[in-house]
Amino acid sequence: MSFPLSLDWYEIKERIGRGGTSEVFSAVCLDNNEVVSIKKIDLETGQIELDYLRQEVSYWSSMQHKNIISYYGSFIEGPNIYILMSYCSAGSLYDILRIHMPNGLPNEIQIATILKGTLNALDYIHSSGQIHRDVKPGNILIEGNGVVKIGDFGVSTRLFEEGQRRSFRFTVAGTPCYMAPEVLIEEEGYTEKADIWSLGITAIELATGDAPYSTLNEMEIMMKIINLPPPSLPSNSKYSPEFIDFISKCLQTDPNNRWTAKELLSHPFIQKARDNEYLQKTLISKLPSIASSFSINEMRLNKMRLKLGNDVSQSTPAIVQYEPPKWDFLVDSKSPVTVKKGRFEITRLPNQNKNC
Repeated sequence: MSFPLSLDWYEIKERIGRGGTSEVFSAVCLDNNEVVSIKKIDLETGQIELDYLRQEVSYWSSMQHKNIISYYGSFIEGPNIYILMSYCSAGSLYDILRIHMPNGLPNEIQIATILKGTLNALDYIHSSGQIHRDVKPGNILIEGNGVVKIGDFGVSTRLFEEGQRRSFRFTVAGTPCYMAPEVLIEEEGYTEKADIWSLGITAIELATGDAPYSTLNEMEIMMKIINLPPPSLPSNSKYSPEFIDFISKCLQTDPNNRWTAKELLSHPFIQKARDNEYLQKTLISKLPSIASSFSINEMRLNKMRLKLGNDVSQSTPAIVQYEPPKWDFLVDSKSPVTVKKGRFEITRLPNQNKNC
């Protein structure tokens, strides 16, 4: 299905996310009646490099998997670039946890089902020679039918270069709470196993509502990740042995001892996962739309700003740290690009691996 590359063809519905220089809206395509998400980025205030943005979306367009956010096209009108993508009506896991379930998801089957979808995406990404580098609840989204999708390849990197696999990366990228020890110790380098550590931290957050060390500042977080044993579920554990073991397989200090995404898909805990319909019935159907969640959060933020005199940067409540989904992606810069009539058009790469 094709999507027109002009705002004239879209009826904007609601704002569903906002960042420093970008906003995300739900919209209906008048050409095919499909609901999409449109990310609007201000090129003047955002200091976005078009070459970098082109690399992001050209690689994104080559990723064809049911558990990865779909890219539909990009174009420039006026001072803004608009990115068209699939719409996930339930929003991100970050939204769900912070706004609706601050103590974590109610049962392990839901967690296993979400993690299975995420692992399917990571297995595909890693098999394609990529590291995501920013796996966390804010980058895992859910469609209204219960399908789990991973997004934001903005800090991802390739493991392959000119046909040769590069074993390690040496740049720090991601969000501190979810970073693996080897990512923080730059001289050691890291592989796709860094994503597995981040998945383990995400699993703890899905169960408890908080990532380990999330109340600390960045320096304290990094020191604890480097110097302390790997985090685990609370000791007064109400969790199954399978879930505890799954997390331990993810959170090994030595990345060589961590299981791969493919191996984790066969773990007994992931075998508890149900289908998308189960997630839709037991979780998604009980939540308001992403637009309603965004409105709830905006109202809470405004109240917090009034209470703190507009300075919310020093406050630790989760609602103040709200993070709209960031659906940017890093990709191959050799993808063909045409600039025509003021619009930035990116040609989709041929799909060479249909793991859907």
